[in-house]
Amino acid sequence: MSISAFDGAAGCGKTYSAIEQLRAELIANPLQNSQRVLALTYMHGARIRLDNQLEKLQELKGRYEASTLDSLAWRICRRWRSRIRQFGHSIPLADDYDANCELAAKLLADHDVRMWVASAYPIILIDEAQDLNVGRLAIIDGLLKSCCILLAFDEFQCLNSSNRPAAVISWIKTRCNPVTLTGNKRTTQSNLLAAARQIRDNEPITNPEGDGGPNLDYQWVQPEQSAHVAKAILWELAANGFKIVNDGA
Repeated sequence: MSISAFDGAAGCGKTYSAIEQLRAELIANPLQNSQRVLALTYMHGARIRLDNQLEKLQELKGRYEASTLDSLAWRICRRWRSRIRQFGHSIPLADDYDANCELAAKLLADHDVRMWVASAYPIILIDEAQDLNVGRLAIIDGLLKSCCILLAFDEFQCLNSSNRPAAVISWIKTRCNPVTLTGNKRTTQSNLLAAARQIRDNEPITNPEGDGGPNLDYQWVQPEQSAHVAKAILWELAANGFKIVNDGA
């Protein structure tokens, strides 16, 4: 079918652009009565954020489902148990996520299985695709043969060191030319934008003298330590008068 991909730093509008492309797809190819849009992520927090955005989309009017990719893989394996036995495999346990994903990818090589998914979900939106490893991207590769795929990713935000460089980078090059977005739609604070650029460029974070913003004085750390850095930044921002809002993720 087709694939559109959006790449860029946090706050540049990747998810927004993917959703705008979704609007265009819905106009060009309206959903049939029994169909919905399927929104997929790897992490539950990302799924919740995506769900919150899609529920505001009037064009969908609730006709979508937000799920994790692991959950979709398990559903495919449960539905096609007899086909798995034909492969000579046993049915994986629900919490054996890698095994379910591996088998789901194999099942999606079958036209009947792909059409079972596509008949219900002709359009699939994937957010935070940098979190997907090779095995999970194989599922997307199978779905691409029968579904319209919309995908957003940022390699820098891949927090799993075992998946760096992010598998989506080499995968997407053979599927389409992603749109690289720039700028930032979340803030106009020059000191925060400068700090974000310095982090991505692996530079020490400094605050320009006289800027008036928070003094973010942290050194670069490995991605798996980012949670500790995020907490430190939140404390620093709060101490300097910034309002911190919990989005429930």
